Amino acid sequence: MAVTDLNRDGRDDIIIGAPHHTDCENPELEYETGAMYYQTALGGFQRGSPSNELILRGKTSGGRFGFAVAALGDINL
Repeated sequence: MAVTDLNRDGRDDIIIGAPHHTDCENPELEYETGAMYYQTALGGFQRGSPSNELILRGKTSGGRFGFAVAALGDINL
């Protein structure tokens, strides 16, 4: 878990790594692809269709995307 302002609204956002995330509805059943969830501007976590989810998903089975999460701050000045 990390805390940083992702959307530059002046409020900290929470980022949660979920490396063991597995999409059980995927017919190929790729396991532990991983995911990262982050907070919405409304202060909650949103889940909906893949086009509007605030979730980044791994694409490789066993890849465990989201295993390490860090707040780097402003890296492009």
